[in-house]
Amino acid sequence: MHNTAAAAQTPATATATLDLVGVLVVLLRPSTPADRRRFEDLQTLRRKHDQAFERWLPHITLVPPFTLSSSSLEASSALASGTGLEQLVQLHTEKLSQIAKAAAEVCHTHASHRLLLDQVSTFPLRNYTNVHLRPAPPTNSHDKRKTSSFSSATSDDQDHSSHRIVKLQSDLSQALTPVLHPNKASSARRRETFRPHVSVGQSTSGKATWQLCRSAERVLGYEGSPGLLCDVDRVQLMIKPKGSAGAYHVHQELPLSRSSSP
Repeated sequence: MHNTAAAAQTPATATATLDLVGVLVVLLRPSTPADRRRFEDLQTLRRKHDQAFERWLPHITLVPPFTLSSSSLEASSALASGTGLEQLVQLHTEKLSQIAKAAAEVCHTHASHRLLLDQVSTFPLRNYTNVHLRPAPPTNSHDKRKTSSFSSATSDDQDHSSHRIVKLQSDLSQALTPVLHPNKASSARRRETFRPHVSVGQSTSGKATWQLCRSAERVLGYEGSPGLLCDVDRVQLMIKPKGSAGAYHVHQELPLSRSSSP
């Protein structure tokens, strides 16, 4: 069922086409009051530096944006009843249901857990550098987090590294490939390495990148407890009209299992 609550700060703009864009993400849910304050500090940084601030709350993308296209016959029928988001959801309801069903089956096999964002990193794009937060990468044994400048305070018996969310992303990608890309081999889509991250902002010079990284590190080091700890207990299927500059909306939330991980 469509959830009309937007997952960003502003409502969506007018529909540009009869196609929908969808994406599967994990919206950040801070674990403690101190993490909530870090989250708000992150939002302050994003408001100033992230071009996507109005479209998104802080999130980790699991399945990148995909387009649900409409046939000419479907489009003609839809135009008669309007082109708002609700009408587009009705137009694409069968495909959205297939996506949600496949994703929900995967989510049910993964346990809820906590993820610690304790690293600041960057990657270059054509016109700017993206500054973002990352969790510690998984270790070979998956039972200890990699030591870093922001990780020493976490006990070894609590694995808040990225290995669970990496496995979740891999399973979702494999399950959804036949639904989203029925004519494309799944192996071709798994070549890219998934590196979970939460964008802080964009910079266009080396100095600006350095300053933004330092600001992000101060957010992670708030109150002396390193990193932003988040609860990962659900995945969001989000949608918006293709071509819209407005916010993505939560179409459906898919809960993870409540059982503990092995």
